[in-house]
Amino acid sequence: MEVGKKEFYDKLSEKLYYEVGTKLKNLSQSQASRVMIELGTFNIAQSYVTSKIENRHGDVVNVNIEGGRCGIELQETLFDLKDKNLSHAYLITDVKQDLTGSGSASAEANRNRPSSTAWRQQHNTITKVLVRRLPILGIKDWLLIYEDTLFLLAVKDAYEEMEIIAFSDE
Repeated sequence: MEVGKKEFYDKLSEKLYYEVGTKLKNLSQSQASRVMIELGTFNIAQSYVTSKIENRHGDVVNVNIEGGRCGIELQETLFDLKDKNLSHAYLITDVKQDLTGSGSASAEANRNRPSSTAWRQQHNTITKVLVRRLPILGIKDWLLIYEDTLFLLAVKDAYEEMEIIAFSDE
């Protein structure tokens, strides 16, 4: 997690960002598992979106994001789960927002934009940090994320990568 001035998506994100920073300082590696994922193109279905990512073994793993209930089901080849009793996870992502209000071009065009700060400022695009804390519901073959805001932003193709930090309450 970078130190410095951040723009946050909402007040909850700001509160959780500093909370997870404190937890990272105070807990041992045996009480956490951390992964950064780069999401592929989102495929939109009626009540969920999917994306494909690559795990540390080079295998393709599906990610399913849907609204409704709140929680996450981890995928074991993405996380170090050995001897860990993880209870909740923080999801951190940078959300792209178009300042022009004119909508955006195609989602594919947005995904291929350069990510430099200078480019974003020149093209009226900013990023804001979104953080959510979700209870871990279990382990599945897919990475399943149940959270309304992440679902809606995925439909808009507003983020490309996500850091997930799973913690134990111990």
